[in-house]
Amino acid sequence: MSSSSDSQNADNSSMVVIPPKRICFDGKFFHQDWSLPDSIIYYIAQNPSSAEFYLNLIETCKYFFAKHPILLCPGLGFDGKMYEDKSEALEGPTACNDLESPVKLWIVGGDFGVFPPKTSNLTNGVSSFIENIYRCEAESVYFVNQIISHDELLFLTSSVHSIHFDQVTVKNKDGSILPLEKIVEAIPKLKEIY
Repeated sequence: MSSSSDSQNADNSSMVVIPPKRICFDGKFFHQDWSLPDSIIYYIAQNPSSAEFYLNLIETCKYFFAKHPILLCPGLGFDGKMYEDKSEALEGPTACNDLESPVKLWIVGGDFGVFPPKTSNLTNGVSSFIENIYRCEAESVYFVNQIISHDELLFLTSSVHSIHFDQVTVKNKDGSILPLEKIVEAIPKLKEIY
């Protein structure tokens, strides 16, 4: 019996425990000696050309995340909880408001939706957190019971293929309601609208 327990102990001692990946880094970053001028490195950090490129940058050096913190989200949705109690710890932009650094969200692919409860009077859910979105490359957008501006619509639907609106009003800068024809005209990749 002792020989089998010794072999089990030997097997357990060779096991390596790998800690889980950290989502955000903490700590300081060191000044880098770049082969390019600092102004070009700063421009690259502030203007990533694609989500894949940005992901490669932050995996290579945490300087890029520190200079321009963006979280990549493969789809994003908000339900009525964010409207009922702002003090709750929630996922998404409301949680990002509590962070010390101004973290932005980059929605890459998937769906983006805002679904407040029908009984809620808050119809500006999209407007309330749009400043937390760096770029929206969602394939589908779902809005329920919302009033959004034409500029917000253009920002959120630059790459969508389908839009699902339920009790949604899109307004011009002067407060007039934007007709459906203008909405369809403004979204170049649109294939379906509900």
